[in-house]
Amino acid sequence: MSRAQRRALVERENPTLPIAQQCRLLAVSRSTVYWKPAAVRGDRTIAELAGEFGVHPNQIYNWKRQLLEGAANVFEGGGAAAEGTASEAQVDVLYRQIGQLKVENDFLARKLGK
Repeated sequence: MSRAQRRALVERENPTLPIAQQCRLLAVSRSTVYWKPAAVRGDRTIAELAGEFGVHPNQIYNWKRQLLEGAANVFEGGGAAAEGTASEAQVDVLYRQIGQLKVENDFLARKLGK
């Protein structure tokens, strides 16, 4: 499973498993869960970004469009095959089960004083 796919598994609103713990379980840096490119954040204009990085504004618009259409495809160089979708869904379920069991084990270990 690629890093982008593991990063997509992190649930920000999960009430039982904190983001830091999810990131540890998925072997993903916590900062990458929060990070967004400047063009997507909207804190600077496209013209400012183009001037800072020395590229034409159209190039930034193209990159932004590619990112918004499919971030995983930008970094992976292509989408996942249709037959892999079912196995990816199964892996997602298994990672969630692992996370839940880890939370339960940690809780029990603290309560038992181990």
